[in-house]
Amino acid sequence: MRCTLPRSRYLIPLARPLNPPAQMIAIQATIRSWLSDLEKPSWRYVFKATPIAFFPAMSLALVLSSFGIYRLEVRADYLGWIFGDALLSPWIETAFMVPVFWFLRKIRVRNDWLPIASAFVWATRHSIYSPWWGLIVFWPFYVFSRCFLGHEGISQNRAFIATSVLHTFYNIMAVLLQLGVGNILL
Repeated sequence: MRCTLPRSRYLIPLARPLNPPAQMIAIQATIRSWLSDLEKPSWRYVFKATPIAFFPAMSLALVLSSFGIYRLEVRADYLGWIFGDALLSPWIETAFMVPVFWFLRKIRVRNDWLPIASAFVWATRHSIYSPWWGLIVFWPFYVFSRCFLGHEGISQNRAFIATSVLHTFYNIMAVLLQLGVGNILL
């Protein structure tokens, strides 16, 4: 008598598609729900979205700087750096998001692709300074674009203010990290 296994046992390991772990799917769903949750006040949205934008980008920046690929910059004029980069430029860049979204809608970019296209535009703009910086800021600008587009359905002013405050908090955290870690790594 010959012992044979059912055919399905042979095919199970080969027939199953390679799926990401369930935890990763749960994390993605949680982040997507947090970035889409506009029922709560804007300040709560900003406090949730800031670490979502900050930690992946700065983790990448720290990894790249530890390999010597990207250099964290610490400038001598701290006051100008903090005022210009952390407090003023987020409001200016958010004001420029309006024409960027207008242009992307004009060339008929689908609404679900708008945050990705906007993040690509802003990453390209930041890549002028350093290609690695463009890569680092892609994710934060995706989060900023989701914030702007989500709040835009409620009010243009709310979209501008919420995104500017989120961007400001992100830049303040980045400047503080560069002041602390940059002095150690440089």
